[in-house]
Amino acid sequence: MAKQIKIGRNDKCHCGSDIKYKRCCMQKDEMVIKKPNVTGVLRKAYDIKLGDDFYSRYLFGLGKIKDCVYSREKRLDYDNSFSPIFQNLLETKYAREYSLDLIKKHKENIECNNDGIIQGHQININDPIDDRLNMFFKDFFIRGSIAIDCLIKHTRYMGYDIGFLFSDKEEKFKKGLKRFPIPETDKRYEYLRDMISHNKESWYTQFREMRGKIEHDGYKLPNIKYDVENDKVIPVYPMFGKQTIENILDICWQNLSNLCEEIIVYLISLNLPPDLIIVLIPTESRDLNLPIKFAVRYKEFPEVNFSCS
Repeated sequence: MAKQIKIGRNDKCHCGSDIKYKRCCMQKDEMVIKKPNVTGVLRKAYDIKLGDDFYSRYLFGLGKIKDCVYSREKRLDYDNSFSPIFQNLLETKYAREYSLDLIKKHKENIECNNDGIIQGHQININDPIDDRLNMFFKDFFIRGSIAIDCLIKHTRYMGYDIGFLFSDKEEKFKKGLKRFPIPETDKRYEYLRDMISHNKESWYTQFREMRGKIEHDGYKLPNIKYDVENDKVIPVYPMFGKQTIENILDICWQNLSNLCEEIIVYLISLNLPPDLIIVLIPTESRDLNLPIKFAVRYKEFPEVNFSCS
């Protein structure tokens, strides 16, 4: 084995530059020597905050319920089918949070006179948020609609294709009903139909219409306007009827996340062993550190926690 020759600080550099080693490659060589032997990456997946129940419900709550129906061998396939729903809901959640954060910080900057400065006969807005707000606002509806599409695809994997219940086309409804494994007269089918019908009437139809305007008509959120009251600049944000942007995003997010969760829980419940039921945990009774909404329990002991896995 060849013996490695040690180079002195003041020797000529081994790279052939004719410069002293200390002024050439010494620092780079030392960095290579000191480089840690890293064999993997431990990545924090999500920043779970107290008071935010989304991760608890969708990762832990639905995961535990799923384990009571799907064997270990089938859970990976289930997770692969479920993952696009979670990912698009997560992106919808981020789009909402970024939109709300933009509005909040913009208001604060103007209130603190860091922006919205009156100069002569004009108001100077040095950090406008219109384009960013427009982007996140539109992305909220796009990602949310994709989450519903992924939910429908996931129900096919689960053996219950519910896509026809979201359609307004009579022919598609009739075809879907014929293929649906639960008969129209069954109360379990009636419950699912009524659940989706209520959501379509209360928010989903308008939600999809907004996605259509964005995708096909190039919809753009109206720009923020500015008024002056008592020498103070007041930002005036676009309204939707009598609803603010914040209200629209909050209402749609709650409805969207609840609908996806409730449909998955409901369809899983149809395949539970006869001695098990799914219970809705009242808000005041949920664990603050893991606030899941639904849980599987024994029929005889509905108050007792347990795990199928």
